[in-house]
Amino acid sequence: GGGKYQLISKAHSGNFLSAINDSVKRVMNTDVLTIDSGVSAREGLKKVLASKRGGLVIVDRENHVKGIVTERDFIETALEEAGTKKVADFMTPNVVTTTPGTTLGDAAKIMVRNSFRRLPIVSEDRLVGMVTTRTIIDFIGQNGAFEKLVTNDIVEILKTRVSEVMAHSAATVERGAELKTAIELMLSTKEGTVCVVEGDRLAGILTERDATRSIAL
Repeated sequence: GGGKYQLISKAHSGNFLSAINDSVKRVMNTDVLTIDSGVSAREGLKKVLASKRGGLVIVDRENHVKGIVTERDFIETALEEAGTKKVADFMTPNVVTTTPGTTLGDAAKIMVRNSFRRLPIVSEDRLVGMVTTRTIIDFIGQNGAFEKLVTNDIVEILKTRVSEVMAHSAATVERGAELKTAIELMLSTKEGTVCVVEGDRLAGILTERDATRSIAL
């Protein structure tokens, strides 16, 4: 229901195929946050965390783009400095979740509304899967999704149940685990999130942002 959806529903009359072939100029974010290439790594991390975005564009004095720095770039540093820190001290509790029967459209709205890149899926408080921006993109790229796209009706895709899109497994650690264990799991699975559980119930979530915050403190 946000601006990007309005672009599809109005400018393209709900035709998703037409929308994804439009210029990126129509959907790109022009409010780009930058950081000077001469700042220290720790100062860069503080700016990344303060920005509440996943990364910043690195520019020189002439404002030429030199690269990009993201939370993921600091994960190995967080591992080196983890020591005996505990997951419970850095995880995000009271996780926003949804259920397998939720439609993709409603799940996407939750993610956009909360600026989430990942959304845990639970059934009776038990973790059963995860939806990420990546899994949504992968789903759209599959044949089943494109068969729905040929109807030129985005509603057909948005009605898809989360259970058809989600990853049915997610990396987990116990609430009492050491932060080092969770970060090692992030690195080995190449996922930006580890779900924190107590027994078989979801107790929280630890993201790259949470992990790198341990360096800045």
